[in-house]
Amino acid sequence: MMKLFTLRTLIVGALLLLAPASAWCEALPVFSDTGPDAAAYGATEHYPVGTPKTMGSQSTLVGALSHNEDVRPNHRVAAPAQPSLVSGLLVRAAAYLQHFLQALGLPLRLAGGVIGT
Repeated sequence: MMKLFTLRTLIVGALLLLAPASAWCEALPVFSDTGPDAAAYGATEHYPVGTPKTMGSQSTLVGALSHNEDVRPNHRVAAPAQPSLVSGLLVRAAAYLQHFLQALGLPLRLAGGVIGT
């Protein structure tokens, strides 16, 4: 019974780690020039970006949020020489999950396709 509980915990944990990744990739904002109050949000001026002082105003809000890197510039962080321990653990967890799902005959459906078939 303990082995089944450990397997179930591993599968649920891996699902919780992998499921949000596909949702994050698909959650992109969409702005319509014909929506309600489009002119008030700057549609007629092609959504001006503004400055950090004006990004709170309604007329520059859409432009400032969709070009936040221009309004609030920051520095880039260089990639590490070695991959992080966390990324390696996620790859291993996905491999274990695929192995267990194949052993149980259960496919895992994600946005990118089916794992474990």
